[in-house]
Amino acid sequence: MHLSFRRFLIGGWLLLPSASPSPATEPCTLTVTSGPVAYQVFQRCERNVADLSFEGTSDFHRPAIVQACVINMLTFLTVQDWQPLGALTDGYWQGALKNVPAGGPYRIEIRLLDAEKNIRATASIEHLLVGDLWILAGQSNMQGAGELVDVELPSLLVHSYGMNERWSIAAEPLHWLMDSIDPVHHPGLDGERLRRDGESQKKSAVAGAGCGLPFAKELVKTTGVPIGLIPCAHGGTSMTQWDPDKKNEAGHSLYGSMLRRFHAVGGKVKGLLWYQGESDANRGDAPQFHDRFSRFIEAVRRDFNAPELPVYFAQISRIVTKDAFPYWDDIREQQRLCAAEIPHCGMVSTLDLPLDDPVHISTPGHKRLGKRFARLVLQHVYGKTEWTHGPTLDYILPLPSRFKRYQVHFKGVNRKLVAVDRPSGFSLRDQNESDLGLLYKTLISSDGKSIDLFLYDQPPPGSCLWYGYGLDPYCNITDAEDMALAAFGPIPL
Repeated sequence: MHLSFRRFLIGGWLLLPSASPSPATEPCTLTVTSGPVAYQVFQRCERNVADLSFEGTSDFHRPAIVQACVINMLTFLTVQDWQPLGALTDGYWQGALKNVPAGGPYRIEIRLLDAEKNIRATASIEHLLVGDLWILAGQSNMQGAGELVDVELPSLLVHSYGMNERWSIAAEPLHWLMDSIDPVHHPGLDGERLRRDGESQKKSAVAGAGCGLPFAKELVKTTGVPIGLIPCAHGGTSMTQWDPDKKNEAGHSLYGSMLRRFHAVGGKVKGLLWYQGESDANRGDAPQFHDRFSRFIEAVRRDFNAPELPVYFAQISRIVTKDAFPYWDDIREQQRLCAAEIPHCGMVSTLDLPLDDPVHISTPGHKRLGKRFARLVLQHVYGKTEWTHGPTLDYILPLPSRFKRYQVHFKGVNRKLVAVDRPSGFSLRDQNESDLGLLYKTLISSDGKSIDLFLYDQPPPGSCLWYGYGLDPYCNITDAEDMALAAFGPIPL
C-alpha cells in the first residue's frame, strides 16, 4: 500500500487536496453514472479489502484514460495512489478500484487524463467506508421505540442505508417506515398522503431509539472496523408476515423488501440481528414458532448465498398488561432452544432491561442490549477472546444440605455471576405452573458460575424450575460483562 501525506493550511483549517483540471484546456465533463455514492459502506472480503466498481461518461472526444485515488478524510493520507479505471471509449468508461482496505471515511478522487497527461476533468465521492454490513430485522423492539432522550450519538464510522434508499451517517431513529419505497411498510398510503404523513411523523416523533446504533459503535470501538446498518424491521409483525415464501411479492412482503435491500447494498453482509416474537405469543402461532423461525434462518442463508451467515437474536422481554398472554413463556423457551440447536446463531437476554412503555425497551436499555449483541458477535464472529457468550444453562444438580438444595450451573459466564441485592427470578412450579412457594433463599455460589437454590421441603413429583416466569418477572442476574441470564422453563427437577 502506498502512503503519502499531502495537506494545505488555509485560514486555520487543514484541507484535503483535490485534483483540478488543467486551466489551459477547454472545459469538459466527467460523470459517474453507476458506482459508489456518498456515505456508502462496502462489505469487506476475507482479505480485509473491497473492490469498488464504476461506470461513467464524458463529453471529451479524444483519447483519454480515467484514474482514481483513495484519500482518508480523517488522516489526510493517500491510502491508494492514482490507479487506472479504464479508457474513455465513445464517451463511456468503466473500471474497478481494487483492494481498497477496510477503513475510512474515504474520498475517491477521479480524473480524466488526455494523451499528454493533462487533467481534463475531475469528480469525487466522499465519506465512503469499507467494513461490515449488518441487517436489522424483526418487529418494534428492533425497529426502535425508546424515547428520543439521551440517545446514542452518531459516529463517523457507522453509516446506515436508510429506508429512503440513501446512505448517511447513522442517527436515531434508524427506521422511518414512511420513507420506504416498499408498500409493505405503509400499506394503503401512497403519493401526497404518504409524503405528508411521513413529514408529520418526523416532526412529532418522540420515540424510536433502538439497539442497532449502540451495537455498531461497540463493534467499531473494539475492532476499528467501520459498520454499515441496513434497517428492515417493522413493528407488530409476526413470523407469518416474515414468511420467506412471500419473497416473490417483492416490496409487498417484509421478506421480499429485506431481500431487495440486501441486493441494493451489494449482495453481501456480515450478519443479521433479529428481535421478534411478541406477535407470535398466541394460541395459533406459538406452537409453530420454532419451525417458522428455523425455516426463516434457512431461507435467509440460502437467498443470501451464505450457508453460515451469523444470525443473532434477542429473547423477548417483559410486557405489563392486564391481558392474558399464556404463550409468552413458550416463545421465550422456543427461542432459547433455537439458539442451542441452530448453528452459527446466538441469543441475548432482555429480561432485566427497563421499559419506556408497557412492552418496549427503554433507550438506556437499548444501549445495554446493543452492547450485549456486540459482546456475543465479537466473540463468535470477530474472534475476540476477551469475552464469552454469556451465561447459558448447563445443568441442575441436587446437593446435600440440612434443607433441600439445588445448584443451577451455567456455562459461558464472563468471570462471575453478579446481582444487585438479592438474586431474583427463579421459581418452582407444579404441572399447572402454580408457584409451589418452596424457595426461600437464592445465592450466587462461591465459584461464581452457579446459583444455589434453597428449599424448605422436597418438591413434589412433576415439579419444574423456571427462570423469568410470566409476563413481568423481576430478574436481576447478569455476569460481570452485563450478559444476563436468559429465561428458561419448564425444566423438570
